[in-house]
Amino acid sequence: MSCENKDRKRNRILNFRVSEEELRLIDAKVAVSGLAKGDYFIRMLYGETVVIRAGKYQSDRLAVELKKLRTTLEKVSDLEEIRDAVERCSALVEEMIRISTKTPDKDNSHGKS
Repeated sequence: MSCENKDRKRNRILNFRVSEEELRLIDAKVAVSGLAKGDYFIRMLYGETVVIRAGKYQSDRLAVELKKLRTTLEKVSDLEEIRDAVERCSALVEEMIRISTKTPDKDNSHGKS
């Protein structure tokens, strides 16, 4: 049972439009971060850095995301759907590479500013 908006800690909704490419990039960053999309945006707005630490949990989470993309590719037959799934996969892999080659900030050892 959902609670009334007035009872929520965050009772306001913020919407904005993005392009398909921007959406793919956002979804990849959120998937790799392991955060809920709203929490990811709030951290970014506050200037906090989201650091992805390597480990079994993160590897499992990335494996789940890649499996979802593979499943999508196996099910689609429309060329446009295949192109979209490949672009999402590409964005996810690019984000994983970016994170794996980035040197963590010395001031940011806990993943927050």
